[in-house]
Amino acid sequence: MSDLQRWAGIYRVLEDGIDVGTEAWTREIGPDQVRLTSVVTGMSEDEFEEEIELILDPDWRPLQLNIDRESEEGERRYVGRRVGSAWISQVFRESGPMRTVTLEFGEDTHLDYFTAHTNSVTIERLNLAPGNGLEIDVVFVDPDTYTPSLVRQKYVRLDDPEPFEIAGQAARHAYLYQGASGQEYTIWTNENRIILRYEDLFEALEINPVL
Repeated sequence: MSDLQRWAGIYRVLEDGIDVGTEAWTREIGPDQVRLTSVVTGMSEDEFEEEIELILDPDWRPLQLNIDRESEEGERRYVGRRVGSAWISQVFRESGPMRTVTLEFGEDTHLDYFTAHTNSVTIERLNLAPGNGLEIDVVFVDPDTYTPSLVRQKYVRLDDPEPFEIAGQAARHAYLYQGASGQEYTIWTNENRIILRYEDLFEALEINPVL
């Protein structure tokens, strides 16, 4: 029997309650690493396609983040790696020089990008009990410029809601997320801590185990 657990699904990507894209994703949990991938397709005026790969160690600490984007503006690539106690970011464009940024990245530092994957990783790592919260250090990669910065965020686990269904999955846990600028969103997950709804940003259309 394989020790690998696989899930796949599709999110609606929202802005002000309006569909602006989709995120088709996979989640693979193995004994040696966790690998999360996505293909994000933008349907707004600025159409684009973005491939995301996030590789984690068995304790769900980020090891590498790869992002490849194609749009009318051309191709762009981001590669971020954890090297010792640093997070090294490199941005490649068709025009212009490569940019490299190095930020401190301790054992308790988290990673955030515009994908539900990074929030689910933080929820998994924090393992909060209902009523508990924690403020954390986060390397946030800006989705428009791929520029990384070190910010503070907060997660609070709310009391478990009365289970309700989203995309055929029971929403059993709820979290309050507070971003660096103070904005707050509620996130609901299933029993496997897979995000089912991220208020105003993501909502599951389909989630299935892959056998």
